[in-house]
Amino acid sequence: MEEKVGIDNPSQQSVFITRPMAISIIAGVHIAACIFSLTKNIISPDYTIGPWYPLYFDFCTVLFLISMIGLWKMKKWGYYLFIAVFLVSQLVLRYKGIWSAWMLILPIVLICIFSTYYKKMN
Repeated sequence: MEEKVGIDNPSQQSVFITRPMAISIIAGVHIAACIFSLTKNIISPDYTIGPWYPLYFDFCTVLFLISMIGLWKMKKWGYYLFIAVFLVSQLVLRYKGIWSAWMLILPIVLICIFSTYYKKMN
């Protein structure tokens, strides 16, 4: 099942792109998770990695939230922003010595899923 997403183009005609159910579910769940993560980090920030980490975590979460909204709207920039935030986060975790290969599984699966719908994005 796919949802129709109305997008206005410069010629003032509405163009409808169907949003695949997989992207609707993934983006919806991750938008809710981002809101929960921001709330949790504001209430009890985690300083175990460093004093800068809560601010960095919030910044990455906001960028991730923006990328999910872009993917919800079937925008290519949401796809690229997701990959950029993923790569930068992996580099920071590697630099701090807390990186694990297990942290790659879910983002790579999501990138593969998003890649299958890339041609439908605008």
